[in-house]
Amino acid sequence: MEILHCIQKQGATFANLPLPFLANYTGIIFNKEGATEPQLWPRGDADITILSATAPKIAAIVVTGYLIDPTGSDANYEYIQLLATKNIDFAATPYSLVTTNNAGANVPTGFPTDGWATAGTRTYKFNLSVGSVIKGQYFYVGANKNI
Repeated sequence: MEILHCIQKQGATFANLPLPFLANYTGIIFNKEGATEPQLWPRGDADITILSATAPKIAAIVVTGYLIDPTGSDANYEYIQLLATKNIDFAATPYSLVTTNNAGANVPTGFPTDGWATAGTRTYKFNLSVGSVIKGQYFYVGANKNI
């Protein structure tokens, strides 16, 4: 995979501006002299459309997988796999994970007039308030088997 380099002519009004996090660029593409390295030469300010000047905030925890309704009994086999994108001490910064159960015999039934977090046997909340996880580490909520 080749990288396209954005080249600015010295003296261009945008030459010394910091690169935005996300932008659409147009211009003229040349290969670097003596090499097959593509370069994009914007013709002016109008060739750079900034979509976002800064990187978006990344959630501290990302859902990376789950196991629901395994063959046979579900008892102690359903779980949610999570990934920490930063170091977290749950005692200092507690989190909660809420999930829903759509099996037929759960209550309350019908349309959730007060929102989807109805409790009973329809929704479950897991409080994450003890332990810690380091950035890049996977951790699990739910059952303790088949992990």
